[in-house]
Amino acid sequence: MTIEHESTAEPFGELVIDESGNDDTPTCAGMTGESDAELFARIRSDMATLRARGVIRSGNLAGDYAESLVARAFGADLKGSSCKGFDLEAPGVGRVQVKARIVGTPILPGQRQLSAFRSFDTFDSLVAVFLSDDALEVVQATAWPVAYVEAHSRPKALDNSRVFIASPGAIADPCAVDLTDALRAAA
Repeated sequence: MTIEHESTAEPFGELVIDESGNDDTPTCAGMTGESDAELFARIRSDMATLRARGVIRSGNLAGDYAESLVARAFGADLKGSSCKGFDLEAPGVGRVQVKARIVGTPILPGQRQLSAFRSFDTFDSLVAVFLSDDALEVVQATAWPVAYVEAHSRPKALDNSRVFIASPGAIADPCAVDLTDALRAAA
């Protein structure tokens, strides 16, 4: 089988290097002229500040932030890393596992798959938090009981885990609880 492309584009021209010192490179809003090293240093400093405030606990910015928001919304304390399989325990809710994704607007189907589960006997509820790709604002947050998540997850043979997709149908299910406003208020 052959794939033919019809193109009206001109072939690449000669590479021209501007040695005049004029930099007409388009810039994005907010570009500061900092070097990559300076930007990384600022990011690390900002993450250290977020860590000192208790907003994040590791280098997983989206996951840590989502866990922090859920803990605030439920009035619960985050568990330490020694608590495998759940992130916090909330009165009246039980053990909660938080999964986060950074997504575009609108949320694309491939962005709804959450990271894999190895076990379902360590938590009582799952909270999926979708954060915007520009400012990590809460786009959507939904909770499900573990029985629903286990029943609607699919096997991932590669590592003997299971994957849950927070599809529009799962979000509309009667057992799902919309936490979007609560997490936005906690932000």
